[in-house]
Amino acid sequence: MREVISRMKSFSRLVVIKDPAPGIPHDKKYEWGDYYYARSLARAFARLGFETRIDSLEDWYSHEDGVCINIVLRGITKFECSNCPDSFNVMWLISHPDMIYASELNEYDCVFAASESLAEKYSNLQSVHVPCVYLPQCTDPEVFLPAKVSEAYISGNLFVGNSRGFMRDAVKKCLDEEVDIQIIGNGWNDLVKPELIRSGAVPSFLVPFLYRSAEAVLNDHWDDMRQNRIASNRIFDVLACGRGIVTDNFESIPEELQFACFSYEDCSIKEAIDQCRAFNRNITKEQKEKLRNIICDRFSFDRRTLQIAQSLYPILEKRLKTGNCE
Repeated sequence: MREVISRMKSFSRLVVIKDPAPGIPHDKKYEWGDYYYARSLARAFARLGFETRIDSLEDWYSHEDGVCINIVLRGITKFECSNCPDSFNVMWLISHPDMIYASELNEYDCVFAASESLAEKYSNLQSVHVPCVYLPQCTDPEVFLPAKVSEAYISGNLFVGNSRGFMRDAVKKCLDEEVDIQIIGNGWNDLVKPELIRSGAVPSFLVPFLYRSAEAVLNDHWDDMRQNRIASNRIFDVLACGRGIVTDNFESIPEELQFACFSYEDCSIKEAIDQCRAFNRNITKEQKEKLRNIICDRFSFDRRTLQIAQSLYPILEKRLKTGNCE
């Protein structure tokens, strides 16, 4: 692996994370999970000895870097690779797969997809001419970790997320079944009763405290993510805290983590919540350690950076042989 990292640095020591979150106004990006995802990814590359930078949406084309490695977190906005012709451009598709077409994939040097079925689909398309690799979402175990429950953050059934102007599926099911739920996030005032809203969006450093202190954390997926089997990074965040999670899109969850995930697709959400709460009450030290080890070994940003480097190695080797590098 040392040789792989060294050769990657021979092409460029600068890794730029293209974050789809807007930076203007200044505090807007802090409402987007993509920003924190980009920050953790940049830290992981920095630990490998790379120089890193995060470009918010409006800064995607503001720097004249010449040769660098751009990693585009593909969300709702298309990155124009033609604006960075000397760079090695990589897509990591983590959301909104219904917005992607073969013509866009071909603009990149390599494509990673957070869905195994999508990566396979793209690889089998005759119209796609670039490598497409499965790379599931992940978490930052230095941020999300097991710890003592914080009394100030204790809650029952908790949903953390913004509405984006739409009723979220997990929340709707709780309302339909008259299951108690507390919501933390923005955009809920016109959708649910005020007493269900615990607060608006909170600073990111508080989120692990909330996950660890809830009796059950609820999760759901947007339709296109569910249909394309992209597992939300919230699943990995909660599991890294040593807690089970109530969720849909069960088939997208890696098999080794399913023992701590409780689906409401084949039962009522109340049943799934009851199962999750029982799991959280009775989880053993050994089970927590097992969960933690799986997350750290296979679903951390450190693991993803190594996988990215391994996948890029043969492609970068070809570029190095052409002399198109520093």
